[in-house]
Amino acid sequence: MSGVKSACPDKILARGAERGVAVEPFGPIWDSARLKFGRAAWSQSGLEPFLTYDVPYTGTSSGRLSEDAVDIFLSTAASAGPLRILELGAGSGVFAKLFLDRLLDLDPAVYARTTYVVSDGSETVLSAMSQHRILNAHLDRIETRVLDVVTDPLGDAEFDAILGTYILDSLPFDLLAVNDQQTWRKEVRSVVEGDDVHHADQLRADLIAGSSEKLREWAWIAPHLGLQTRHVPIDRAQLDFGDSLPRDTRNQTIPFVHCQGALACLDACRRALRQNGVAVFSDYGHLTFLPKYEFLEFQVFGSSIAVGVNFEQMSAAAGGWPDAVLYRPSEEEGNLHTRVLQRAHEPDSVLQGLVNGLYGAATYHTQNDPLTRARAMLETRYFESARAHYREALSIQPRNWAIMEEVASAFMMMTEDYGAAEEMADLGLALNPVAPGLWRVKGEALLALARANDARGALEQLADLAPTLPSTWRVIAELELVESRYAEALDAVATGFKSDKACEEQEELLSIQGRVLAALASQEHKVLTARANQMRALDNLPESSTE
Repeated sequence: MSGVKSACPDKILARGAERGVAVEPFGPIWDSARLKFGRAAWSQSGLEPFLTYDVPYTGTSSGRLSEDAVDIFLSTAASAGPLRILELGAGSGVFAKLFLDRLLDLDPAVYARTTYVVSDGSETVLSAMSQHRILNAHLDRIETRVLDVVTDPLGDAEFDAILGTYILDSLPFDLLAVNDQQTWRKEVRSVVEGDDVHHADQLRADLIAGSSEKLREWAWIAPHLGLQTRHVPIDRAQLDFGDSLPRDTRNQTIPFVHCQGALACLDACRRALRQNGVAVFSDYGHLTFLPKYEFLEFQVFGSSIAVGVNFEQMSAAAGGWPDAVLYRPSEEEGNLHTRVLQRAHEPDSVLQGLVNGLYGAATYHTQNDPLTRARAMLETRYFESARAHYREALSIQPRNWAIMEEVASAFMMMTEDYGAAEEMADLGLALNPVAPGLWRVKGEALLALARANDARGALEQLADLAPTLPSTWRVIAELELVESRYAEALDAVATGFKSDKACEEQEELLSIQGRVLAALASQEHKVLTARANQMRALDNLPESSTE
């Protein structure tokens, strides 16, 4: 037909990827505006990403990994003299608290000669940790240090143990494509579209200026930015740790997450460990080479982005270090994987056995199967069977405050056992005093037990920790309604609506609002009725008589 344009399907489909206005030239993903803005937001965020669960720290700081790390530390610690432990990216501080709680229980003598250095790249995080007094029980054993893993040296042979959870995945990385003959880097550039296009010129100018303050001001736009990509050939010799890239891909071109930042961190830890010292890292990532199709393991933490660790590359790199041994479980399952690096020339069969026992697939199933069964029982309303499975789960993980929160919430909501819910919440708060979910459950349970004054104390703690969670304001609104503080209840509902961007609490907030308005209407009706009926005669005057 005349006038009909011809185009191949590839070109038609490619037009969608071309949409948007670029705010920077192509370059490595780590240097892109999307990630720069995210890191700037993270540097000023304090504990909020943990307390609002933008960071899924319940897995890394539940107590289990802390206890496992204590076992690794005690198996390798020197029998005499002072001991020093460094935690990288301490975040909420809960991992450190539970580690030191456990160490004190197991070996008070070792605890007494141990100094635990709590470090984080953000001074804001360390200040918030201090403000919430998370480590107050161990202050005589604690040092704090602002330490940027990417730029700050760790020292040489200073530590008996180095610990890190969810730190390796937040370090510099590159996205590559690799085959037997060639390596390509995936370059990216950030683009804006839609209503944000009018910001493009100012974004470009502020990115060129590179002011940290300006980058933080733009953090809000990070989740809205798209990433256009292209591949360019690169000599692997130009890459840090390029010798850890695969050399035999069986004539396939495979995507490859090049975790140079994680490898540099491991290398620095190797040098910072004393002889036989250990570094224990638990993180998210992949255990084998990625499949042929394109697959990115981005993790979004609020405005920030991290990428899954390439554990296969980690093993390849560490295999070339003559004075270090990397231990991994012989079999493993789940999304969270642990590696133990020891500064030693020969493997230690005892330590390898310990790693297998603590982090292997069998232990994973032992710890998680009771929880899986308990949750299945709850779904089918077999509450007493669920109770038995939860008892088993907590006997295996007695310091797991996250399970305690789950149990307290389940039995409060499903069996209305409010007294048990309060007691379980208190047990969890003794382990993690900054868990918003536990404070919320405790407040709700106390409210149901008609202990409004006690509930208010718990909910004030909740509001201090998690003022941006809509569930915080839902429960506070319930309390204000119970105490007939209707204006305050409506204020709490309004704050909840403003916070509820995902509309998770919308129905409950609307219900509370309706009950508050009904109470106000009833109150006003009583006032009007009283005004209209103020005169209430108690006698009758005698009727007049005529003669």
